[in-house]
Amino acid sequence: MADLPRGPLTLVVERPERFRITVNGQVVQPGEGYWRDISFRCVDITGAARAGRNQVVLESVFGTGLELESLYLIGDFAVTAEYVGQAGHLHGQTFDYFRGPFVLIAEPQSLTGADLTRQEGYPFFAGRIVLRQTVTLEDVEGRSFLEFDDPHAIVLKVRVDGRQAEPLILPPYRVEVTGALRAGANQVEVEMVSSLRNLLGPHHLRGGDGDGVGPDHFENEALWTDDYTLVPFGLGRVSLVRRQSGLVPRPMTG
Repeated sequence: MADLPRGPLTLVVERPERFRITVNGQVVQPGEGYWRDISFRCVDITGAARAGRNQVVLESVFGTGLELESLYLIGDFAVTAEYVGQAGHLHGQTFDYFRGPFVLIAEPQSLTGADLTRQEGYPFFAGRIVLRQTVTLEDVEGRSFLEFDDPHAIVLKVRVDGRQAEPLILPPYRVEVTGALRAGANQVEVEMVSSLRNLLGPHHLRGGDGDGVGPDHFENEALWTDDYTLVPFGLGRVSLVRRQSGLVPRPMTG
């Protein structure tokens, strides 16, 4: 890692009691907490991690039923890697290709929100993130809409000065914010919710996932690639559109 993360750094291991775990030669123990799934147990490695290269070793006695599952590292950090290119356009879904090593870096001070996977340092992010921006208007005549061109998220939630519009889950990705806006400064928030695709994979399937995902997508040697295939996560292009109309707008809640 190029920079030590701010705050705790946690290794997530499925059924860690089966292993003796060391980080840079220091033994670490699982705690009581879990992440995402009750089998994904948390191991605090804050005191054992260091800037630069780190070595995580899991030791166990090999036997029936012992499998090494994916390990996860969670904390307040961003990740950088080489972007290779893009492929796959089935049903409008594209896939970004990345090549390791993946290096931990400090989180950016600000985000554009266009694509957090490729451009902002969050290739494996899973969860929700809130983006905020102050928008200053001279007047609020007519009707106002916030429009998203080609967003990549499961759900979008828009709030203006704390007043929330109905969630956006299907196109057209357009929400009316008339009545919530005022002349002067307005705080606009967009909460994006991701899927678990970039966290859980499949990460090494050349050409993308196809119509669905199953066990074969993780074991297909013919389509295996050492690069990582990830999907975009971001707002795309966002526009505030003003229109003159005598129609009565639907109010925002809050």
